[in-house]
Parts: sequence; structure tokens; C-alpha cells
Amino acid sequence: MNEAVKRLEHYAISKDGYILLGKRSGNIFLYKKKHEGHTNVERIIYSVDDPNKYNEIINEIWDSNYANSFNTDFVKKIFLCFSQKISSKETFPLLFRYKSDINDHNPSSKEFKNTIIENVNLFKADIDSEDDIRNGKLRKTFVNIAGYLIKKKYNSYIDMTFVTSINGHDCI
Repeated sequence: MNEAVKRLEHYAISKDGYILLGKRSGNIFLYKKKHEGHTNVERIIYSVDDPNKYNEIINEIWDSNYANSFNTDFVKKIFLCFSQKISSKETFPLLFRYKSDINDHNPSSKEFKNTIIENVNLFKADIDSEDDIRNGKLRKTFVNIAGYLIKKKYNSYIDMTFVTSINGHDCI
């Protein structure tokens, strides 16, 4: 988990290698970079003008039923991962997810290797999945890392940074 936390903080804060793809209304900035030249990492930075929504935002994001508003197709796929909500040394929350080698008994022969958090490739897990997964009715989505860095600023707004790297799938 420590490597995942460090990686997420790095990708959320660092400016190295990111290319600005565009700006959406409401001061939403879209960035992309390549990790070691081959793995896409995307970052979305935006602000929420109401600091009173801080806890509500964190609870919505942490709720597994909360749909990702950046890509609504995302919720139609299998998304098995490890998740953790933490506060770092600077007391801002990090909400993150990453994927390791999970045997969900899906008939897909596609093998996944996390190219961003390499030490999780050593961890193997076997789960008792539901029939739609075992029968291959849902498409697998492999998450290298995904998460939010959330900071309340000067009690006047909330800075939000969403970082994601999903094999073969862009969010922006």
C-alpha cells in the first residue's frame, strides 16, 4: 500500500511529463502522460467552490455505487481492486484503488501486470465471484492506479485531483 500512496501523490502533484489536453468549463483541466513510455496516466484537476461540501464529496467518491462522472461507460465493467481511504502527512485525504492479480474465475485468458505499482504483482488473491463474472458476461478492466487527492483551501474552495491509469481504457 505504501508504494501505491507514494505513486498516487506523485502523479497528483508532479508536473513532469504531463501534456495539457484541454480545459472544460468550470476550470476543469485535463492532462495525460506516459509512465515509462508505455502506460497512460491521466489527471483531471478541478475545484469545488463550496468548502462545506468537503465531507459529502469524500463520502460520494468512497461509495462504490457512485458513478464516475468522467466516463459513464466505466461502471459497466468488472472492477475488482483493493481500495483504501487515508489521510497523508499533510492531512488531505487520498482515496485510491489499484489492481493486483485477482483470480475471479472469469474465462478470459488475458493476463494482467500492474506496470505502475510493480510490487502488487507479487500478491495473488482468489475470490468467489458471481455468475455473470464466471460466465464472462462482463468485460474485465485492469486498473494500475486510480484515486483522488482532495484538499480544502483557505475554507473557500476544495481542490480536487483525479489520477487514473487503466489498461486499454481512457477516462478523458
